[in-house]
Amino acid sequence: MSIFKTVDDFGGYWLKGIRNFKGHDQEPLFQGNIYFNNKKIGFFSLNYHGEPPNVDVPDKQQQSALFAFATKHTGKALKSTGSVI
Repeated sequence: MSIFKTVDDFGGYWLKGIRNFKGHDQEPLFQGNIYFNNKKIGFFSLNYHGEPPNVDVPDKQQQSALFAFATKHTGKALKSTGSVI
């Protein structure tokens, strides 16, 4: 059973359409869509190699706002890593 059965509103950001899948070592992972104020702005997926999650937000202004919000609320700086963003 997944712990990701409900979606919590967090500053206007939502994770929707969450799907579970298994990594190459059968570890449970998830992926889904990123929404801001009920508009889809991107996609995320946990990385099965233990690397940072893949986050794809095509609009650079929305990407910057999401990263600033996440950094503020996690205390960890988020940044683009090659083709991940």
